[in-house]
Amino acid sequence: MPAARDAARASFARLVAATRPFNPDTDWNVHSPSELVEHGVDLGASPRAIICWGRLAKVWALLVRRRTEVYPEDIQDLAIYILGHRIWLGPHAASHGLTTDSVVADVVERVAIP
Repeated sequence: MPAARDAARASFARLVAATRPFNPDTDWNVHSPSELVEHGVDLGASPRAIICWGRLAKVWALLVRRRTEVYPEDIQDLAIYILGHRIWLGPHAASHGLTTDSVVADVVERVAIP
């Protein structure tokens, strides 16, 4: 199923990119669809997050979903586990009640499944 594989790859890339806040001082000139990311995250996930996520998604699909293909829904289900420890919140985030879990949930909600 190449279509499912392409959709899964696109889902990885979109979710990782959405965790990174706009920064004019770097080469990252894209705004996140999540306001929580833009105002509370200092450092989002890097493309390296996709490596572990891809491996975990394959195992998840096989053991939990009982299938050999990874679908974007699998990637969304695992987002909290992978992205949660790859996002660095700013020092002011805690005083506003912001957590990595809430940021990841907001990103997953705002990034459409391809």
